[in-house]
Amino acid sequence: MSKTTSPPKYNKTIFMYAASRALERGAYYGMRSIIVLYMINGAFAISESDTLQMYGWFIPSFIAAGVIGAIFGDFVLGNRKALLAGAILMTLGFFVLCIPSKALFFSGIGLILLGSGLYTPNLLARFGKQFYDKPELTDGGFSLLYVLINAGAALGILVISLFGFQNFTTGFVISGVLMLGATLLAFFANDSTSNTVQPASKYNNAYSALVIVTTILGVGFFWYLYDQSYDNLYYLQMKIADVNSNYTPVFWQTLSSGLSIILGIMVAVVYSFYYVNRSLKLAIGLFLAALGLVTALFIALPVSQGSIGIMAIVLLLLSMAELVMAPVIYGLITQRTAPQFLALVMSLTFIPMTLFKTVMPYFFSDTLTSEMTSVKVGAALIALMGSIALVIWMVKKNSNQKIVT
Repeated sequence: MSKTTSPPKYNKTIFMYAASRALERGAYYGMRSIIVLYMINGAFAISESDTLQMYGWFIPSFIAAGVIGAIFGDFVLGNRKALLAGAILMTLGFFVLCIPSKALFFSGIGLILLGSGLYTPNLLARFGKQFYDKPELTDGGFSLLYVLINAGAALGILVISLFGFQNFTTGFVISGVLMLGATLLAFFANDSTSNTVQPASKYNNAYSALVIVTTILGVGFFWYLYDQSYDNLYYLQMKIADVNSNYTPVFWQTLSSGLSIILGIMVAVVYSFYYVNRSLKLAIGLFLAALGLVTALFIALPVSQGSIGIMAIVLLLLSMAELVMAPVIYGLITQRTAPQFLALVMSLTFIPMTLFKTVMPYFFSDTLTSEMTSVKVGAALIALMGSIALVIWMVKKNSNQKIVT
């Protein structure tokens, strides 16, 4: 670890884009917290099975829309125009949901879908491009973005759930107002960074392409393992709630969100003032995640009061792992991808996890969800990934020392 060469200086545009993304996440996750109940118990009385089936297509549709929106941003409209167009469409979509018409409801969902596809990858690209003249701050900047995203999502869910469950229209109005704020912040961001920066020589080699592909696939596999393990963790949380009703899964989710915000601020400060090799950061994050899953294995069944403290340690370790790794991944992609393709590559990072979730059950059936198997397998494979990242860091370190000597 070494200090950065100059004091960290984040311009106003970075903060405005980060705040815009935070409000957008609040609007989106807040809407998601009430949308299923609205479809079932609202004016349309759609059956629960049909609702859940449609909701199951929610995330894949947003991922596909993101790839299409990134293509428009990189090759047709430009990233800034694309993200602003997407923000406007999302704002309209949230307000259209307020109208009690089945046709307009699905039209509103469509507007949100198209708008998110344009907004998300292009905002990430514009945000990343703010660091072309200060690459040492890239990971710190994405840490800041990650903190605000978590804070915005938590706030949106809290506020919209509080008012939206009483009146669905009020919830959608709040989502619309939050998205309008996100649109205005993005519009008034003084973004003078060129959209077509000439790529440096480091973009035009097979090594950079290999790093990007490996990173995207590795991240997708990690999140797949994490998601599978969470099913077992949720089961343990339910058992803890049976012992002490104060510690429900909602409590643990709230605790996890709070830890993410607090720890995220700390990570952003460290990444802003100190430079740490990215391979080493990834290794640390992966080992923390593996340690968190191993710790969960110490929660014996039947659970006891002592299980509460162990679960808190598990969530602390997993939150630390996520916050150490996530900014590094976006920072690495930003620095290794040619600027004219940045939004497209950003959009591709969401695909592998969905593919793994679709393909892996054909090989493992339901075995990963029984008797903490997913936690054991996840811990072992994540630790293996951490070991690989650590070896890469050591090889790079030795190579640099030989060059110096």
